[in-house]
Amino acid sequence: MEYMKRVKLQLLVSLFVCLQMVTPVVAQTDSSNVKHNLTKEKYQFSAKRVILPVSLGVVGATGLIPNSPLNKLSNSVHEEISVHSYHTNVDDWLQYMPLTMYWGLNWAYLHNGQHTIKESVSKTAIACLSTMIISTGLKYSIREKRPDSNKQNSFPSGHTAVVFTGAELVRLEYGNVYGSIAYTMALMVGSMRVYNDRHWVHDVVSGAGIGILSARIGNWLCPDFKKSEKNRSVSFSPYFSVEKDGCLLSASLRF
Repeated sequence: MEYMKRVKLQLLVSLFVCLQMVTPVVAQTDSSNVKHNLTKEKYQFSAKRVILPVSLGVVGATGLIPNSPLNKLSNSVHEEISVHSYHTNVDDWLQYMPLTMYWGLNWAYLHNGQHTIKESVSKTAIACLSTMIISTGLKYSIREKRPDSNKQNSFPSGHTAVVFTGAELVRLEYGNVYGSIAYTMALMVGSMRVYNDRHWVHDVVSGAGIGILSARIGNWLCPDFKKSEKNRSVSFSPYFSVEKDGCLLSASLRF
């Protein structure tokens, strides 16, 4: 009888050791969730993250006011540029380069683990949709005349909004190094829109603000697909008693 109790005790101890080895492996999912939650806080809505893009949008809008400082600057730049006849179409395709860079880095396995593919798709879609709604809505409600034609859809610059959306997405996801490259392309597009006499200076300033804001909206409204996959853990609590010749194993699963 004593021999059987010792055998049971050895088996229970072995079971307990095995469970302690298995539990940390299963619980890695939960620790990954903690890391994700810490990262997620960086992308939650914050009023201070609205200051820069909204300020750019407001400053650009002052150019719509006749004889305002930015309005005078826009007219002065237009007068200088209208003398030249050189134009380029590089800005028509360069506006999409930051977005292409964003997905190129994603598929090149340089992704830093902050978002899954599903989250990246959702974030990009929300950001681009926000850009289109805001810029198109302003274009056809303000109806500002373009500097090179009679079309009344100049404010804000759609090309600038698109390229700055992509640049900010790259910066948020991959950091300042890749972000600086994307922002260099964004500044080039904004400058070319003015140089081609397609937009006033204040159109570009507001377009940049809209693009940055739209990218951040994409982050704030991005669905958290990791939550359903990562927010779970398993724990085991074995109990045994030689005197009562019995054992108990409890397990808890958290979603």
